[in-house]
Amino acid sequence: MDEIKVDEKEALACCGSSQFAKQMALASPFPSVDYAISVAKDIWFDKVDVIGWLEAFAAHPRIGESPSSHTKSAQWSKGEQSTALATATDSGLQELSDWNARYRQKFGHVFLICASGRSADEILGELKNRYSNRPIHELEIASQEQMKITELRLRKLFSAKTKGDSTGSQYSTAVASKAEKERVVIIGQHLTAPLEGFPAKAPQVQARTRPPITTHVLDVSRGSPAAGIEVRLEMWKSSQPRPSFGGTDIGGWVLEGCSTTDKDGRSGQLMSIVDALSPGVYRISFNTEGCPAGGIDLRLEMSKGGEDGPSVGEIDIGKYNHGGFFLYVSIVFEIKETQKWEHFHVPLLLTPFSITAYRGS
Repeated sequence: MDEIKVDEKEALACCGSSQFAKQMALASPFPSVDYAISVAKDIWFDKVDVIGWLEAFAAHPRIGESPSSHTKSAQWSKGEQSTALATATDSGLQELSDWNARYRQKFGHVFLICASGRSADEILGELKNRYSNRPIHELEIASQEQMKITELRLRKLFSAKTKGDSTGSQYSTAVASKAEKERVVIIGQHLTAPLEGFPAKAPQVQARTRPPITTHVLDVSRGSPAAGIEVRLEMWKSSQPRPSFGGTDIGGWVLEGCSTTDKDGRSGQLMSIVDALSPGVYRISFNTEGCPAGGIDLRLEMSKGGEDGPSVGEIDIGKYNHGGFFLYVSIVFEIKETQKWEHFHVPLLLTPFSITAYRGS
């Protein structure tokens, strides 16, 4: 298949951030839709700032409302919300409207969710669940939902540009089924093995453009990224299959890489860019003591556990930071054989007296 060109206007219809659209147009043309999506994720999560995220959020109509314009983005929004609009009652639409208003008042932007194929009741339930989130956590979730929408729209765009190609038609059916299953995953929760029916073997997609394990740190008390925090990533390599709680682990952890968070709170490269991640137990550690304003020390470890064994998750609190309670934070988790093709983003949300960590993508 010939390379597909995506101009700035087309990219803006897929994601309403002008920063994103300009970067995608500069990266065009693309050899495949999968490569385009890989580039899009890198741009969205690593190059577009919060202002760009909010610009993209603002381009969406409120859930339950039919778009008034006739742009390509509006047409796609209408199609994505068709199931919700078709399954909603008058009272249900009114409740959605009321909760949308409450959500916007609290978070400052529209409630964003990949609505394709979801009923009005499903969306309302998710809105109510997410309303209790902290603003900085909700911003992360909304950015993940925007990326889901962008991916669906890029696939529609590429399908339209290559229609008539029977191979492409068969492929678009397969990816549509994949997107259907993926949308039930709530961002911010820990993901497990692939859903039933998904292949366990390596997907035939473009090579990774970033390391399979990444992180960023947010200072929730200040509402800003936490810069200057030392981060370490380690993997468990010992005769024991995995570290034990309370046991000695001298010589078991092997350093994969270390870095310091930048002005956006993102760490540099912590490990090599490999297509297949080695299964096992990892530990990521944040050094909070060395931060200029109460930063954190992050550290990641991995243990060679079996595929069917339970996942390991542990937070270890250590050294004291400037004005804060935690000295350092270590998060231990297991990556199974069936998950080695996935991306693992392990963010840390920090205040002087509380920490939150979760599995992103």
